Amino acid sequence: MNIAKRIYEQIHKIPIVDIHTHVDFKGPFAKNAWQILSYHYFTEMAHSQGMPGAIIESERPSDKEKTEKLSKYFTCMQTTQPYSWLMDLSQKLFDFPHEQINSKNWAVFYKQVGEKSKNPERLEEICKLSNIEMISTTNLPWENLDGIEKYKNKKSKQLFVPTFRVDSLLTADRNTIKNLEKSVGSGICVLKDYENAIIKRVSYFMKKGAKSFAVSLDSNPMTMYVGKREAEENFNAIVKNKPSNTLKFKAHMLDFLSSLCEKNKLLFQLMVGVERDVYEKGIPGGKDIFQPNGTLLGLKYILNKYSKVNYPISVLSSNEDKELAVYARIFPNVYASGHWWFENTYESVKINLKNRLSLTPYTKMIGQYSDAYTAELIGAKIDMYKHALSDILEEYVNEKIISTQTALDIAKSLLYNSPKKLLGI
Repeated sequence: MNIAKRIYEQIHKIPIVDIHTHVDFKGPFAKNAWQILSYHYFTEMAHSQGMPGAIIESERPSDKEKTEKLSKYFTCMQTTQPYSWLMDLSQKLFDFPHEQINSKNWAVFYKQVGEKSKNPERLEEICKLSNIEMISTTNLPWENLDGIEKYKNKKSKQLFVPTFRVDSLLTADRNTIKNLEKSVGSGICVLKDYENAIIKRVSYFMKKGAKSFAVSLDSNPMTMYVGKREAEENFNAIVKNKPSNTLKFKAHMLDFLSSLCEKNKLLFQLMVGVERDVYEKGIPGGKDIFQPNGTLLGLKYILNKYSKVNYPISVLSSNEDKELAVYARIFPNVYASGHWWFENTYESVKINLKNRLSLTPYTKMIGQYSDAYTAELIGAKIDMYKHALSDILEEYVNEKIISTQTALDIAKSLLYNSPKKLLGI
């Protein structure tokens, strides 16, 4: 047995602590195959091959009919990483008997997903088969989290840990203000009202077990000092639908939100580099790309000011990944986190992770998160990372840079110790 295989067998036993997903705790697993296949990784590839967006987005046809239509596009996806995840989960979680899912056998997969979903202990079954210990959910600031704490893992600890997702708070549009007003039961007229409402919601989230904030930022985010008066003037302009300096208001909000993380000892997860709505007619989740020439330099203000706030940062471009590794190397409060979205393939992980390990202490990294929308996808996506990690660690062992035991220590730090320590669980 080669070294990589031996290392993988040990790494595979490490429980999954997933710090970023979009799993809905109220319906965490798929009731039918379409609820897995509607993940934008699949639908955007089908749409780019000719599947009409109207079919993907509409309530009609039925989920079963949508699955049949999408299956016709699987053949040309077989070399892609998402298709590999699909085959992995179909065989491990649904006992799918074939080597490929295609237009001829899709109905078998659809039937098996439906049958498995009827098991009243299906969530526990998925967690056991995928070795999942904790799932961080992504929740809007006004979301009702009642009942999230009732789900327990095999250690009788909270399975779902909510994350306070703050993207909408950076722009303070009408819907955001309206939803915040409804959630706190009071009106919002001035910036102080807005900030107090956010403080109330953070308190509610923490009572439900929240450990972190999260935000998705564009490719060149800017943080800076913004005076209180200027921030108030911009907020008033936003409320009155008048021209405002959105860049400075966002900077003020990132400053304010970082201060809340500092006060409450919460993580602030930053996902940097996405360019939204590039394909205007794309399907949900399939409109966005990465910006290859982005930089993290604009974050220096908050990274320096809030030295007690830990910032796990993810990037979308390999060009930025080296920059991220350097930031994690010199800033005590910056962690190179996961391999996000378009960088989440076996080949990209190998390149980027090797680069990170060559520049940065492994204790300054979080290995991987799934970004999954259903619990079924968590194990498959993180298992791909474990394979890539095993192959990289084999190289270090063969070159006598580290021992096999050190390789396993690194893997446990990346996948388990660091995320648990940073989350405080």
